[in-house]
Amino acid sequence: MKTLAYFARQLGKPTGWIGKWVLGPLWNRRNRALNDLTLAELELTPTDRLLDIGFGGGYLMATARTTAHPALVAGLDVSSAMVQNAQKRWRTEIAAGQVVVQLGSAEALPFPDVHFTKICSVNSIFYWPDPQQGLREIYRALRPAGRAVLTFTRPESIRRKWFAPYAVKSLQPEAVHDLLADAGFQHIQIVSAEDQHRQFVCLIAVK
Repeated sequence: MKTLAYFARQLGKPTGWIGKWVLGPLWNRRNRALNDLTLAELELTPTDRLLDIGFGGGYLMATARTTAHPALVAGLDVSSAMVQNAQKRWRTEIAAGQVVVQLGSAEALPFPDVHFTKICSVNSIFYWPDPQQGLREIYRALRPAGRAVLTFTRPESIRRKWFAPYAVKSLQPEAVHDLLADAGFQHIQIVSAEDQHRQFVCLIAVK
């Protein structure tokens, strides 16, 4: 049980070699469908400034850069292992001001008000200690008419996973919808999808 709890905690905040060599590449493969749907709903353009909260292995950030070429791609993660990997991977782009990588949490975004045009998060919100505060921070950091896209595995699918009792909150899409509305978002949509691993949802909201 202790071993399972340890690995479950790693899912929320990877450390050391597990984060660098195991979880980052694993997330890039297993969450590809969720990331691809998120990218489609973001509708990125070259003038956008994007923040990815809980970027993990960096698949979404990398794909956004190579397909949509936004003006800025920023990533935030609570894991120093993930942040160090990304800083090393994009050191040239970081020096050029095209990429920003920060250590931090959704509840206290280390960015100014109205700094981004698009903010997303994939399979991260159910690890946040305070999702309501995280959504308020997203609202604060978005420019007017900016778009937030939150994608995560449905609770029904999570309950079938071995790590469910240890690390993740059970978040129903309708509850997240209400939290977005409470934070001030409008035009909130819920898109349902699935892949071979799980059922998931994508919530799209506008400031």
